[in-house]
Amino acid sequence: MQEQEVVYRQKGNIDEFKVYDYVLDGAQVRKTYRNYINIVDKTELEELYENCLILNETNYIQESWAEFRTVMNNVKTVLEKEDVTQEEINNALSVLQTTREALVEKVV
Repeated sequence: MQEQEVVYRQKGNIDEFKVYDYVLDGAQVRKTYRNYINIVDKTELEELYENCLILNETNYIQESWAEFRTVMNNVKTVLEKEDVTQEEINNALSVLQTTREALVEKVV
């Protein structure tokens, strides 16, 4: 396998490309360009958010539900954010997990 580095200059910017004589898989592409672009993984947060949407407010006491609703609104904002960082995703996930576990069910 041969690797050839090609440097393109355009308007004073330098973009570096590595050309291989084989196809890169997704993991190799992400590893190669991790320093160049912000790759975030929202999957776990999206799944938890979707699972939380099916919870029913009437099953929980008002105080715990109010906090939960606020956190859900914040998570929705993070998920919709265009330039979100992985740190923001991780923080939102942690807060949502904690708040969901803190929900107090009504005693019937």
